[in-house]
Amino acid sequence: MGCRIIVGTDEYGDGAPAAVFYCSTTAWAFGPVMYEQPGVSALKVAQMFLTWLPDDPRATDLNKLESLYYRFLTETFPRTPAGGAGVNRIGPPGISTDACPRPFTGRL
Repeated sequence: MGCRIIVGTDEYGDGAPAAVFYCSTTAWAFGPVMYEQPGVSALKVAQMFLTWLPDDPRATDLNKLESLYYRFLTETFPRTPAGGAGVNRIGPPGISTDACPRPFTGRL
């Protein structure tokens, strides 16, 4: 029992591979939808994020988890100007990688 990963496809756009965490005790999905990055599958991104996290994501406040995910993306997959190989995908295909230029703080 613990935090596990589900991999599937996002029905939005072109059916991009995506991964999410779920709690195997409660059968409840939570946290960010994680998309593949250049040369890295969605499953591997989720595994890397899970390893990178300092604590069990099930016990982490969702606003904090969101900020941590953005920090993980920007540290692990740095963006390059002009959309080079290091551009990270925050959302599904067709959504600009600049759609979320800074971590969401839980306040609009």
